[in-house]
Amino acid sequence: MAAALVALALGACRHPVSDAPGRPPSPIAAPDAALVPIVLPPWKDVEEPGRRRILESEVRLAGVVAERRSTKPDLAAAYGELGKAYHSFGLHHFAIPCYENAGRLEPAAFRWRYYRARAHWHLREAGEAQAALDEALRLEPRNLPAVLLQARMHRTAERLEPARAGYELALQISPDCTTAQYELGDLEFKAGEVERAIGHFEAALASQPRATRTHYQLAQAYRRLGNAEKAEFHMARRGETDIFPPPDPLMEEVAQLNPRIFARRGVSALRNGRYEEAVAQLSVAVQDSP
Repeated sequence: MAAALVALALGACRHPVSDAPGRPPSPIAAPDAALVPIVLPPWKDVEEPGRRRILESEVRLAGVVAERRSTKPDLAAAYGELGKAYHSFGLHHFAIPCYENAGRLEPAAFRWRYYRARAHWHLREAGEAQAALDEALRLEPRNLPAVLLQARMHRTAERLEPARAGYELALQISPDCTTAQYELGDLEFKAGEVERAIGHFEAALASQPRATRTHYQLAQAYRRLGNAEKAEFHMARRGETDIFPPPDPLMEEVAQLNPRIFARRGVSALRNGRYEEAVAQLSVAVQDSP
């Protein structure tokens, strides 16, 4: 898809257009041959809450590109910030070329490769996502969110041993990583290692007692062992609350660009009885989008 956007950009360079007042012409030309022009999404496809933020980032990038004295870090930041704005509002196809340019300008920067992997993964472009994530992990091999994402990619592709190794690495990095404990429990259960699965599920539940869906997994595991008493105990406590993943500061930067994330988080917190968190999240949502 990224290649198609580049081709579209090159074809459009002869007749740049803008479809909203104050927007730069599309595409934004590349300042040198190592970068690709950036095609702007049709304005009708940009959600209303994101228009101001996206327009600001587009104008900033166009200005930095036009300034001949702009440094590579300045250009990388401008491309990357526009990519994040697109990413936050679901315009992943348009975010990817921005991240590609930022990564070419900053070869040692983990974040642009990680963001590109996330965008490709959202689009279900598994090969491209894996390639970008491999690049990111070569720069920061013990970044916990990236390690967990790689393990998830392996799990989705039924590469179970690499997935197991990834979750085990996550526990080495962060021994209280509830996501890794839960996923290892699920892998062990499906492999028939029920007692080991129970150990992981129990550890996950001890770390996040509110994650009531774990009780169901434990009930199934104890039932497999023939322990009816413990199976009934956990089945009676099962619920619908999932494990909360560990913080992902980079993706949090993207999420917070979209005010709707605060509304969604507030509603989720309200449903799960976390009332102080609900008030805090919904207050931000109302301030940003009355």
